[in-house]
Amino acid sequence: MKPQRKSRILATTVVTFFILLAGWPTQTEGQYIPRRFKRGPVVDIADVPLNRVLPDYQWDSHERQFFPSLLGLHSPGARAIRTKYFAIYYTQAEDTARRIAEIADEVFEKLSSYYPGSMDRFAPVHVIVSDDVDYLGNAGSLYLANYIIFWATPSNWDVRGTNDWIRDVFTHELTHHVTHKSAHNSLPFSFGILSTSRSNENPDFNFTIPLNHEAMPSWFSEGIAQFESKQYGGDRWDAHRDMLLRMATLENDLLSYTNMGVFSKDGFHSEQVYNQGFALLNYVGDVYGAEKVRSMARERPIVNFKSSVKKSLGISANRLYDDWTEHLSKKYGAVADSIRAVGEREGELISDRGSVEHFPVYSPDGTHMAYLSNEGSDYGITQMLLMDLATRRVTEVAKSRQYDKYVDLPFCFTPDGDKLIYNKTAGGRWDIFEYDLLTKKEKRLTMGLRGRDPAVSPDGKKIAFVGNKDGTTNLGIVDIDGTNARYLTRNNDGTQYYTPRWSPDGKQILFSIFRGDDRDIALISSETTLRPKKTDKKKKSRRELLADEFAARVTEVDSAQALADSLALKEATTQDSLVAFPDTLAYANNAQFKVILNSTADEREPVWLPDGNGILFTSNRTGIYNIYSYDFATGRHQQITNVIGGAFSPNLSSNGRELLYTGYHASNYNIYRMQMSRSVDMAATDSLSRDYRSIYMGDDAEDMFNVGRYSGRLASFGVMPIFVLGPTFIGNRFGLDQLSMGAEASWGDLLDSDNFSTGFTVGKNLKTGVDLNSDLFFSYQKGMPSIHTEHRTYSPTFYVGGSRQTINSLIDQGIVASQRDTTSGTLQVVIDSTLRLVPNVTQYTNLSLTEEDKFKNIFNDFSVGTEFRVGRRQAISLSYGYKNYSESIRVKQVILDSTRLLQTLNGVASDITADIPGVGEDREVLNDFLYQDLNFFKSNDIGVGWRYVNFKPAKDLFVNPSGGRALTFRYRRINATITDSLALTSDLNQDGVPDPNTDELSPTLFRDDKVKLGINEYIASWNEFIALPGRTTLALQGFVAYKDKQIKTVQQDGGTSEGVFYFPLRYYLGGQGTLRGYPYFSISGGKVAFGRASFTFPIFQSAARELPPFFFDKIYGTFFIETGATGNSPRFRDMNFDSDKFLTDYGFELRMQMFSNYWIPMFGYFQVAFPTRDRIPDRNDPTIINEIDSRRFYFGLTL
Repeated sequence: MKPQRKSRILATTVVTFFILLAGWPTQTEGQYIPRRFKRGPVVDIADVPLNRVLPDYQWDSHERQFFPSLLGLHSPGARAIRTKYFAIYYTQAEDTARRIAEIADEVFEKLSSYYPGSMDRFAPVHVIVSDDVDYLGNAGSLYLANYIIFWATPSNWDVRGTNDWIRDVFTHELTHHVTHKSAHNSLPFSFGILSTSRSNENPDFNFTIPLNHEAMPSWFSEGIAQFESKQYGGDRWDAHRDMLLRMATLENDLLSYTNMGVFSKDGFHSEQVYNQGFALLNYVGDVYGAEKVRSMARERPIVNFKSSVKKSLGISANRLYDDWTEHLSKKYGAVADSIRAVGEREGELISDRGSVEHFPVYSPDGTHMAYLSNEGSDYGITQMLLMDLATRRVTEVAKSRQYDKYVDLPFCFTPDGDKLIYNKTAGGRWDIFEYDLLTKKEKRLTMGLRGRDPAVSPDGKKIAFVGNKDGTTNLGIVDIDGTNARYLTRNNDGTQYYTPRWSPDGKQILFSIFRGDDRDIALISSETTLRPKKTDKKKKSRRELLADEFAARVTEVDSAQALADSLALKEATTQDSLVAFPDTLAYANNAQFKVILNSTADEREPVWLPDGNGILFTSNRTGIYNIYSYDFATGRHQQITNVIGGAFSPNLSSNGRELLYTGYHASNYNIYRMQMSRSVDMAATDSLSRDYRSIYMGDDAEDMFNVGRYSGRLASFGVMPIFVLGPTFIGNRFGLDQLSMGAEASWGDLLDSDNFSTGFTVGKNLKTGVDLNSDLFFSYQKGMPSIHTEHRTYSPTFYVGGSRQTINSLIDQGIVASQRDTTSGTLQVVIDSTLRLVPNVTQYTNLSLTEEDKFKNIFNDFSVGTEFRVGRRQAISLSYGYKNYSESIRVKQVILDSTRLLQTLNGVASDITADIPGVGEDREVLNDFLYQDLNFFKSNDIGVGWRYVNFKPAKDLFVNPSGGRALTFRYRRINATITDSLALTSDLNQDGVPDPNTDELSPTLFRDDKVKLGINEYIASWNEFIALPGRTTLALQGFVAYKDKQIKTVQQDGGTSEGVFYFPLRYYLGGQGTLRGYPYFSISGGKVAFGRASFTFPIFQSAARELPPFFFDKIYGTFFIETGATGNSPRFRDMNFDSDKFLTDYGFELRMQMFSNYWIPMFGYFQVAFPTRDRIPDRNDPTIINEIDSRRFYFGLTL
């Protein structure tokens, strides 16, 4: 996938689909990781299950939600273009969809010629085009579901050059589509899970291993997408890419071969995966031939990609890497030597606070510099800083509570220097904001403008900006208060404008423009005729024109004349503007449009010299980006910088003597300052002849292709097999270990964001005779259209889910009663129906009664609700849940008889046990249900919740969440019917007449006495993660849950099973997730308080070790202490939370951030916890004291 601009490089560790987004591969397409297989540091203790839970779809929605719900394509007006091999869907982006349709079949046919069978297996490929957001200038290939997502916003990123972005992005993603499908092994599934665990003994372990159908490292995945697409006008090796590779080589910052395999490192190192992958495959193509590149994909490795390299090239992957890096060292060493030979000119480094620092701007009085920096961020997520140039003191600006603090595009001061004008993303789209440096307040100036790169006029009354719509940008002007927006241009063909700048007299606007292979620099009059509003109307299609013609023929003459008069009057009012600005041109006849620079080089980021007689600009005319000046009057060109890396974004002081610019070194953009006197004359470049005035006047999509309205299409995301060996979980205990197998399947509608998942597992304990266990589950989710307001975006989601779990378990009670006795005398015994007397017998009685209880629990859960995401951080939920639990117990009792009979005759004792029938033989005395299908718990719950989650994006977020907090508050009303106890009875139906007796004990043994409870439950959690120096984190987490009724405990002296069936209402502490120093279910109650403090520190921030298919990325250590207590008093104020009530433990944890098959995020852990008590009362019978292990261990490898 193509990289994003700064704040768009937000890596989410786990999402639903396999999308190579922003250099971060995530989970396999259409397959989410089931919640029960997830482990990792607990960000919010409210998510830790303290008992059985409802199907937790509401808090899993960000993973289960079908990705197109983000696209805003829910309206019934969605349309589809059908080509030979593609179906292209759109609502607001017809021009972009048409441009994709024009090239799609051609590119697919050429690409597929290298991967036979692609068209037969894939077509039609579905493409979704969205113009709903501005910050996603990209696309993503979801190849297993056979569709591509395309956002109609041009890419604008300083690690890539500018080119035909639609062809570039589409071809790149289509190459992903074809190469990944061709590379994967022919397994019957794309993703599976193999898991084994032990949770009821010490040590506790969990190993969950993903099964994937391919092993393609990230460098090859992104490299081949660029390698193939460059042949079709897509990706190309440009000066930006060369700059990254050159400086990484010269400054010893190249990724190792192992690190190239995954997106694990911070900053530009993620881009280096793209960069080095592309460069390495170019090298392979040059040395070994392009076919060898493709053969590596066709080898289809499943564990380690190195085998593909060896088979294809005949040398090892390590040897290939060494040969390539040696080649780079020679190549770029010569470049550096040539620059130093003529004199390297680089400014003074004045800011190195982050790895991405951009767009330095002098304040009008020259005392301060505003710029963007990603200080403290692993990604290019920038915020605005203000530096006092005398003291170098830096302060953060342009942040508020209402909007994100991130700014990532060019900005400016107002002429008086009191305010900053910039754009931010609000509701997914760009708008212009103002920050007052005196009052320190932020103000939103526009709403729905979709404008970027603002520049204030010299009189402070207007703002020039670049407006974005449907893949094309145009130059516009808006009043300083954000009103009266109007446009100077009317491009509709993918033209891109950048960085408008007013001339000192305010009469002209300078900008860069892309219309061909690179950016050029031009001028336009700020006083030109504005774009007529009439031409904003879409040109009618051929069908619409035919319809108009038919309507005109049947219209009465008077009506037709009246209509003609009305149109003539309307035409007269706009005649002057139409003459000045014909609807066939990109700008008006009086626009004074003038091209300043349009060579074969890339010229960008122009700024005016203070006298208005020339400009500064950035150009790669030597192959390296440097800062140049150009004098309009003399035509003189001067080169100001001469760097080995790159120089960008020039800005002059008001006196014209000093220059600020952004300089690039290895993985680092920083701010430099230098004197203009260091300039050197340079020859002018030759100009090209390019058309800047025309617009697209061809046919609409409906006239070129088969276009119709979209009708629902259900896409299958495949089947995920599941293999599990481990214990079942009942709620207040673990059941037997079982070997279970199952599968999960998902489907979704492309545009309506419907997602349906269902699955099952069937398990069996092979050592006992219990029946099969089963688990059936389903979920349905629908993402509703987002609601955009001035301050926030609301994203509602509806969900419904249910499950039915059957668990058969066995408890071996062992010997429950015994009899030991010795008697002597005459034994009476019946043999062959005859009573016989056996004298002088001594009987040694030894009887033991054993009991084996077989349980069958059936848990039916159902939930339905809605969740409103409020912006990026908050969510409000409303839910209804239903639970229905039943249980059967079959008791088997056997008497073990080891009695012996000795008879003494004539002083000699002999054993006659075998001669006496029924003695010394085991016999079954009971094998029946005590109760069957006892519906012991049923509840109807209504809940409402609020959640806030805000964490600083970081590459180590999964093992070291830092710099943020998570808060949860939930309320739930529970109306439950519970079996309070069991009563022996012969009148089960209570009609006063004893029920008929049968040979079996059940069902006439027990009657359940039910009670009804109405309970209010309140849950609150606060989780604070404080970032400390050196990537260390102090975490403070607290959780409180409260039910306003007393939850009955097990009554040892009460009725049969009295209090036993209340367990679904209790909270349990102990084991992994809560009190790790104590066994699971150590304490329980209807109220709980739990807290944890932990300190996390890095051991290896970049382990970079590979043990195929695993990649070990980062290793962190954590010291923790945790404490918790439960209570069961009727009221909260009656609880006595003294120190004796709390259990406390402490310990150490080793955390490993890992990847499997190069892209699947994984988590490895080893924990040891030490309890502060060695004995605790049994939760059911306080008279029993349980011994506690001096330490408990937990380890595993999970998703």
